[in-house]
Amino acid sequence: MVAAPTTIPVEEYLRTTYDPDVEYVNGELGGASRGEYLHSLLQSAIIAVLCARARSRGFRVFTEQRVQINEEPRYRIPDICIKSLPTSELRYCSVQTSQSKSSRLTIGRRSY
Repeated sequence: MVAAPTTIPVEEYLRTTYDPDVEYVNGELGGASRGEYLHSLLQSAIIAVLCARARSRGFRVFTEQRVQINEEPRYRIPDICIKSLPTSELRYCSVQTSQSKSSRLTIGRRSY
């Protein structure tokens, strides 16, 4: 039998530490997916590339950080979070994978 979702106020979620951390969507707690070996390996490689460029490009890199994604009480926990520093022109970061399975990292308008 599956347990009913737990509903709590957003204030309680924000002041509580969960181990492992959980996401919060409209009052309900949910499990953030945890990657396995290859997922973790790719995440580590992306973080290493980003951290090596963070200072010179004007951004910071965080992992497993709670992020409020809109005005509704929704908090997600992305694998990698990039925060632009005030003087940066960084707009977005995405990883695009072509059909040949090679990956290209795009930061702002530059591809690597």
